[in-house]
Amino acid sequence: MLKKQLLLLLAVISFAVPIYAQDAPATDDSSDESLDEPLILPIDFDEPVSDTISERAIFDWWTIELVEGDQIEVQMAASDGLEPLIGILNPDRELMARSDMEATPVANDVAAVTYEVPSDGEYTLVATRAGNLEGTSTGSYSLVVSLAFRVPERENDRIPVEFRCGEDLVTTALFFEPADEFRPLEESLPFNDQARLRITVIGLDDFQPLIRLQSLDNDPVCYDLPPASHEGYAYDLPGLAPDGGPDAEHIVEAVVTQDQLPWALEGLQVTIGSKDSQSGRYIALVEGMSLEDREDVDWLNIRRGPLARNAPTSIYMIATSLRFDPYLTLLNEADTVFDQCDDAGRGDCDDMPSIEDKSLTLSLGEETAAIVGQRFDAGVMLELDRLEVQQLRLESRSHSTRGSYAILIMGELPTEELPASESE
Repeated sequence: MLKKQLLLLLAVISFAVPIYAQDAPATDDSSDESLDEPLILPIDFDEPVSDTISERAIFDWWTIELVEGDQIEVQMAASDGLEPLIGILNPDRELMARSDMEATPVANDVAAVTYEVPSDGEYTLVATRAGNLEGTSTGSYSLVVSLAFRVPERENDRIPVEFRCGEDLVTTALFFEPADEFRPLEESLPFNDQARLRITVIGLDDFQPLIRLQSLDNDPVCYDLPPASHEGYAYDLPGLAPDGGPDAEHIVEAVVTQDQLPWALEGLQVTIGSKDSQSGRYIALVEGMSLEDREDVDWLNIRRGPLARNAPTSIYMIATSLRFDPYLTLLNEADTVFDQCDDAGRGDCDDMPSIEDKSLTLSLGEETAAIVGQRFDAGVMLELDRLEVQQLRLESRSHSTRGSYAILIMGELPTEELPASESE
């Protein structure tokens, strides 16, 4: 029955334009309703348009360019007796969604429909009335389309070799998008009870770290100052010689507070780079992640900068609450499993160095707070020679536990190598 209803609406909408164009009678009366014809006009996000539905023009078409992954909401506010109905057509003029599947149209009411776009193209928002040709209501309406979410645009699916932050020219080392619901933490982060998400980068060798945060609808913000909430770090990590405290000039911190969460939830993007093209290794720590329910799953879209595409990059999911057992899955370009790990250094991921008893220690005066790896923490290595997004699935083993966790990333920005023809 549903399929028949959809096909009926599609048939009426698809063929209405030529029918009305062919049957339009000539008249010199500019005020006559017979001059009212269906509209085919573009519409932009958050810019309401208004028109009427009459016996002659029972619909209007409003066209808009959308991209894959867009989530839109369309609202049609009716008056003067109109019973509003919205349809969404894909670029092939096939009906994909309609507003009366969840609510019966009511005169002078607001019709609404939400839709997630499956592919790029020009889509059509059809403003019409309940019953279409068989309907009887007429009246005025106002239509508005809002963008609830848009996948970040990436030219040629690449990120830049370099970018500017103020006067600094920064070489891209890593880009990632932490996807979490960011509910209130059960325990505040050490030394900063206002922080909801904290990203710290330690530069080793000559790496001069800088963090850039950006959301979909906000300008980027750059961080290149030492942490304000604590004085330094000491670390003992896989593949690195223990260090009692890196130079403060080589530590930067970016904090998202509870008050800033609405900004961060709009598709937070994090770029880590090194100023003045300085190469070297780096450690990045992301604190404030959590799985509130055993069935919850977080996602991390991550990619290296072009100059770091062949640099080994290891990622650990470290439990920061008791009895939480992390599990990591790395998906490849075809969205199938490339690697997965329960306990780093054991079982099926025994080739991944264990994080057990390894640590990062924050210090403030005589106070310290340590993030210490356990035998149950998970880790994977990013696929080499790949610039495209690599997707990490973060969850608990067998969905049996819940809790908070930190993400530890260790990578490198190598010295740029000239092509052979230029180096000779």
